[in-house]
Amino acid sequence: MNNTSFTLKKANQDYLNYLKTGDRALLKQLDTVVSIRIDSLKQSDSTYLQTLVLSAKLDLEQSKFKLGRTKFLKADSLYVANNLKDSTIKHSIDYYKVYTKSQVKRRLYLNEVLEVIDQYKDCKKKDTLTEMFSKEYLARVYIDSAKYDKAIANLQEAINYFKSKHLKKNLSVAYSVLGVAYDGKEAIDSSLTNYKKSIKIGEELVDPNYNILAANSYNLGLTYNDRLGNSDQSITYFTKAVTFDSILNPKNQYLVDDYRNLSAAYLSNYDIENAKKYAEKSLGLAMEVLGETEFYMIATSKFVLANVLIKNNQKEEALALANEAFNEIFTKTKENHRYVANANYQLGDLYMQAKDTLNAINFLKKTSKIAKNIDRGLFELKANKSLIDLGFYDDNVFKRQDMLLSTKFKNATYFQVEYLIQKINYLKNKSEFEAAKSLILELEKRYSDVQISAFQQIQLKALQIELSWQSPNFNLEEETNRFIKLVIDSKNNFSNHNNQVYYANYLKEAITQTLNSVYKAYQKTSQESYLNLFLKLIEVNKNSALLEGIQQVKFKNIAGVPKELIEKEQQLKDKLQSVYNNIQFLKQQTNSNEELLNKLYLEQQNLSLEYENLITDLNVNYPKYASLKRVKVSDNLKSYQTKLYSDEAILEYYIDKNIGYCFKISKENIEITQLKDIVALRDKITQFKSQINNRVSLTETSKGISNLVLPKIEKDIKKITIIADDILTVLPFEVLVQNNHYLVESFSISYAGSLTLLEEQKSLKTQSKGWAGFAPKYSKIALTNNVDEVENIKAIYGGTTYVNEKASKDLFVEEGKNYGVLHLAMHSTLNQSNPMNNKLLFNEVEPNQSLTAAEIYSLNLNANLAVLSACNTGFGKLEKSEGLMSMARAFTYTGVPSTIMSLWKVPDKETSIIMTSFYNYLKQGETKDKALQLAKLDYLNNTDDVALKHPYYWSGFVVTGDTIAVKNEGNISYWWLILLIIPLGLVIKNRLKKAA
Repeated sequence: MNNTSFTLKKANQDYLNYLKTGDRALLKQLDTVVSIRIDSLKQSDSTYLQTLVLSAKLDLEQSKFKLGRTKFLKADSLYVANNLKDSTIKHSIDYYKVYTKSQVKRRLYLNEVLEVIDQYKDCKKKDTLTEMFSKEYLARVYIDSAKYDKAIANLQEAINYFKSKHLKKNLSVAYSVLGVAYDGKEAIDSSLTNYKKSIKIGEELVDPNYNILAANSYNLGLTYNDRLGNSDQSITYFTKAVTFDSILNPKNQYLVDDYRNLSAAYLSNYDIENAKKYAEKSLGLAMEVLGETEFYMIATSKFVLANVLIKNNQKEEALALANEAFNEIFTKTKENHRYVANANYQLGDLYMQAKDTLNAINFLKKTSKIAKNIDRGLFELKANKSLIDLGFYDDNVFKRQDMLLSTKFKNATYFQVEYLIQKINYLKNKSEFEAAKSLILELEKRYSDVQISAFQQIQLKALQIELSWQSPNFNLEEETNRFIKLVIDSKNNFSNHNNQVYYANYLKEAITQTLNSVYKAYQKTSQESYLNLFLKLIEVNKNSALLEGIQQVKFKNIAGVPKELIEKEQQLKDKLQSVYNNIQFLKQQTNSNEELLNKLYLEQQNLSLEYENLITDLNVNYPKYASLKRVKVSDNLKSYQTKLYSDEAILEYYIDKNIGYCFKISKENIEITQLKDIVALRDKITQFKSQINNRVSLTETSKGISNLVLPKIEKDIKKITIIADDILTVLPFEVLVQNNHYLVESFSISYAGSLTLLEEQKSLKTQSKGWAGFAPKYSKIALTNNVDEVENIKAIYGGTTYVNEKASKDLFVEEGKNYGVLHLAMHSTLNQSNPMNNKLLFNEVEPNQSLTAAEIYSLNLNANLAVLSACNTGFGKLEKSEGLMSMARAFTYTGVPSTIMSLWKVPDKETSIIMTSFYNYLKQGETKDKALQLAKLDYLNNTDDVALKHPYYWSGFVVTGDTIAVKNEGNISYWWLILLIIPLGLVIKNRLKKAA
């Protein structure tokens, strides 16, 4: 159409054709022609008003709401001024005045739209298309007021009309809104059906309606995550919603919701890294683009970030943010509203995670009450579930759950199984064991393994073992091995190291249940096979992510993975690391560049996807590699025992909430000791840490801990390997007391993450030789002895020193791989919320001279030993499964088989004394643990000041991993050369004498 052929009738027909096809080229062409036509018409012209109304409608189709509203207000003024009597055009003007006001003000207007509908309901010359648009709008208002049946009735009427006129664009929109209405009624099947109808019709349009595709993808994501518990599907749909909303506008306010729910879905999938990323993006965008009227979107973004923070052990920050969000909603919304129900649930759930039971029950009961009053079954279901988890066993709660799950959520398998597991636990706690076992059988009959999540299968198997291990026909060994296989299979689903660590924390409760059953069976029968099972259970979830990391290069070589693929993987890791560093740097800036940050997030997302695809391809194309790198535990306890010397023992601990075990292995003996009082143990270790920091007497505390954790140790034992767990990982066993003497006086002590990990560390063959010491110069917080320390060690041990300005991060990364022993005498910093940001400071002023744990993870070091003579290198965030996420752990991950690390801020002077002595003994051929023991004893024997004999000064350094003696070949080759030259010179001299 061009301006010369313009007719209003043809233009209106083209507008309808656009609504039928979604052809945006037609829309743009029509908009251009109509705009030109308006300019050529006089306002007094009879067609001007109709053309203006059409132009305004075209503006709305292009989301130009303010411009469209201006035109409709102008049209209304002209209609009144010209005293017109055309009810059809007036109908359009009156409705669109309400609709555009709603779009501009971001509010819904029930009374005003009802007034328009009532005014034209019986009018013979009304605009039927406008009437159907107004009914669809009214449905949205009813949905917001939770009047879902009224919404559905209006939508069905609009849908029937749109169908009859083949208006596919509007039909797609109406089905989408109908899906939301059914979702409000929690009619999940009807909701899914209508969302999918909307998508199908939307895909038939000439040009995609990204608004509707985004809305449907978002709503499907919500349904799958919140209603059906299917986080994988929800991530797929929320990711699509992000894509569609971003196409429309990179600052689209709907992205706030997309990011928030994507974060929640990733959290349900145990992906803590992506959960945090999208939670931060959601709140960042919310604060940037939303106004005060969108307080609920801002508050819910705060709630999801609070949820991520509390799962990352940042309790105080999480609760502060959550209370802030709660107050924003509570002060601006009436009590019986879904916003308030959600706010109470979110805060109650966070208090539950923070172990604040009273506050948790208070807010969750409020949630349940409000949700019941306003018929919001999902909030009630979730609140009741949490109340039952807290031990709030009220008959009414169970009755409501039964009702909700038999009606609104009858097809929500995840919630059904979750509730049945709760009922089994409830019956077990009431000692109704037969009823609990019957419920397990009922659950197994009702659902297949495919329908039950991996984590739920693990929970069920643990319950089955706990309830049935004493039954005569129950094969405990077989069922426990099945349980272990479930644990291993579920952990192998995680390609990301941090997510595997996060997921492993959730497994501990089920492992403890099964471990207790096996222990009781062993106590009852003394059957040796139960010792094997016990060891497998305490090993299966301990440092497996770290083990996989140090094994992967070896396994790729064994499996024949081509060198170019290994190099490609390393390149992707390096790129990901670089992007990660840039993101962390930007986030620390006061005025960070949001646009650049978003670009980096997108780059990170694309690189992560490329990396995951590469790993998937490696697993598919090289099945031997996939098989090798699976989490494994040894079946043969004897294999560990036979490798021990007669003077050696291993003490492996397992600690959970209120129970603990010590598994002792020596050459002649294997025994399990159940620890007495875990609550008292936790209190004493907290007391111990305080006494260390304050340098006050800890003798009685040390004795108390010793009585709680130490088994009887045979007289001929001289070497002990400690495999600690939970709170014990912060404890240097050297300061424990036996027969009124510190253990360090009688035993050389080393540490390991697990038996399996220790075996792997012992098998590592490092190529590099020689010693290198790094000691930077600091201007703000000086280390007065670090340069002397490395120079003194060099004088004893030989090697190369990098001191002052030469001790740079770049030189360490470049040269560090060439040495067999690395010694780092420098400052370090801890990041408890993000252990990957633990840092070694080569320069305390320049940020790019800090080496993060994340960077160390990607280095290719060849050292046999890394001595981290820095503060807190052995301390960090405590994870239930993987222990301390320390800087030393990062060196272990890179393939360094042994590290010496500090558990607290050991003073500079005492560090230097102990380290110098350690190298003296190491040079004499002592094993690493023996050398460190002797160095500590030397310090104690040579220190006259009683105050300086406090364990604070000497016990902080511990050795982990393989303790074999270090062959100092790289540093003694020069002396061998001299020794060879001297006799050669003597021979030559003698020959000359003979010749003379």
